[in-house]
Amino acid sequence: MRQMLVVGFIVLSVALWQGCGKDNPLGRVAVSGTVTLDGAPLESGSIMFAPTQRGPVLTGTVIKAGRFEMLTEKGLTPGEYAVKINAPDMSKPTSGHEPPPSLIPPDWSNGTGHKVTVTAQGPNEFTFDIKK
Repeated sequence: MRQMLVVGFIVLSVALWQGCGKDNPLGRVAVSGTVTLDGAPLESGSIMFAPTQRGPVLTGTVIKAGRFEMLTEKGLTPGEYAVKINAPDMSKPTSGHEPPPSLIPPDWSNGTGHKVTVTAQGPNEFTFDIKK
């Protein structure tokens, strides 16, 4: 058991060390785009990209004034991703024990209805037009 922990630590250390290098060993690419809700830029929210197959990395970022951007060092590896967008409706009162309701319909907020393909060549600029 101890040997497995040591091996795991070494593998994790090497992966982290390589990820910090300038040579981009994972092959990440920049990803950016726009998000609108019923035709207007989404004021604020978050976007996550979940790999649909084993290998690519899971990552996300914030949406501000209808835009999101992930630079290469925090970007995605080429592959197919499910897109999950969330934005709480802060205008609705809550009891304090539950989160505010979402502005985003379930097919976008649960990450099951929309996919994108990220390519090594790019450009990886995506437009998501959400309708309530």
